[in-house]
Amino acid sequence: MDEADKPIVLISNDNQRIEISKKVAQGSNFIKNDIESFPDHTEYPLAIKGELLTKIKEYLEHHQTEEAKVIPTPLPDGDLKKYVTDFDFKFIDLDPNTVAELLLAANTLDIQPLLTLTAAKIASFMKGKTTEEMRAIFKIENDFTPEEYKRYQEENQWCLENFSS
Repeated sequence: MDEADKPIVLISNDNQRIEISKKVAQGSNFIKNDIESFPDHTEYPLAIKGELLTKIKEYLEHHQTEEAKVIPTPLPDGDLKKYVTDFDFKFIDLDPNTVAELLLAANTLDIQPLLTLTAAKIASFMKGKTTEEMRAIFKIENDFTPEEYKRYQEENQWCLENFSS
């Protein structure tokens, strides 16, 4: 068996063990650096939930054979399907909180195409939405008092005018 095809085990922070080939795992610059630093290791503990590592493994395996499309930034509109492969569009069809967790995991593991995809998905959630709609989508509580909110709007009117045009 070729060295690159040998399996390693990623251990999640909830003790799930995800087997993956070294070659596939090296789609993460973080894991690649770990493998290069500790070539005799076969297990690599990570501070990421098992369900996310399983999704990341799926993403990395797929992108061994199909390169991710370059996604324009900023995202021109909320229709992400125009800018990604069919696989990526289906892959990222997740609830907003899971996408946010996946974004953090992609950042931690230094997987730039997945980081860009998750950021674009979050942007697509936000495109054309009001502050209140975004708070509802991401379950963010408005902790401004009515007086604070009014003062904020008055102080930032210039931004709100430029943003809406």
